Amino acid sequence: MANGRKKINNNKLHFKSIGADVLYFPTVYKQGRHEVIAPPFILMNGGNIKNINTGKGKNKLMIIKRKYPLFGNILNYANLLYGGKIQGANTRDFSDAEDIYVIDFTPLTMHEAAINGSNKYRFLRYLPNDTTYGDIAELAFYYKDKKGNEAKAQGEMVYRYDGKLSRSASSAFDGNINSYYRSDIKNTWIGIDLGQGNEKAIVKVKFCPRTDANFIIPGQKYELFFWDKSGWEPLGKKTAVKYELEYLNTPKKALFWLHCLSGGVEERPFTYEYGKQVWW
Repeated sequence: MANGRKKINNNKLHFKSIGADVLYFPTVYKQGRHEVIAPPFILMNGGNIKNINTGKGKNKLMIIKRKYPLFGNILNYANLLYGGKIQGANTRDFSDAEDIYVIDFTPLTMHEAAINGSNKYRFLRYLPNDTTYGDIAELAFYYKDKKGNEAKAQGEMVYRYDGKLSRSASSAFDGNINSYYRSDIKNTWIGIDLGQGNEKAIVKVKFCPRTDANFIIPGQKYELFFWDKSGWEPLGKKTAVKYELEYLNTPKKALFWLHCLSGGVEERPFTYEYGKQVWW
C-alpha cells in the first residue's frame, strides 16, 4: 500500500518508490473509512499504468478454482503426495501388500479415484514416498454395500509412526481438511484395520494434501463480484458441487473478487486472462 500525507497539485498526487506489478485502489481516508476516488489500476514494470476498465464484451465461461492465490508453500505440501501409494493387505505388517492406487500427479484439492479390482482386504493404508514425513490432510476408503451403494470403510486406526498432538494420525481421518497428519520421522505410513471377517473390495479412495483450504470446496457457498464505477457489484451466488465454479457471461477485462459465504478470511482480487485467474 502506498500512502502518506500528500497535497493535491493540479488534480494530481505524486508518490515515490512504490511497488511495480501491483494493483492499486486510489482512495482518500475520511472519517475512519477509505473512499475510492478513481478506478483501480495496475502499475506495470517500467512505470506504465494498466487501467482496469470493464469491457463491453463477455466471458462466455469463467472457471474459478480458488479464492486466494496458490503460494509455493502450499504447492510444496501438495507435491509431498507425489509417488505415494494406496495399498491393501491381509496381514498387519503389510508383508502381502498390493498397490491399489499410485499417486502419479500433484493433487491440489481433495481427490477421488475409482478403484478397479475385486480383491478384498482387511488392512488399508497410505504409504508415502520415503523422502517425506507422510503429510496428508484426509484419507478415506470406500466399498459397495449389500445394496450396491458406496459406503465409507470404518476401522481401527493403524500406523507405523504417529505424529504429535494435532499432527497425529487421527487428523487424517477426522473429516477436516484444515488438520493434517505428519510423522516425526520418515518411512512412515497410516491406515485402518477393518477387522477379521470384515474384509472389503475397495472401489474408491479419497485423499487431500495438506492445504490452506482456499480451493473451491463442494457444499460451500460463494458469491462472485466485479468492480464497477460504483464499487463491487454482485454476479451471483453459487453452492459448489465440485472443486470449481462456473460462471457464464461475466464482464471482460474486469476485476473480480470471490467471497466464500461459508467461512474463511483469505480472499484476493483477480482478473481473468486466457482462461485463467490472475491474482493481484
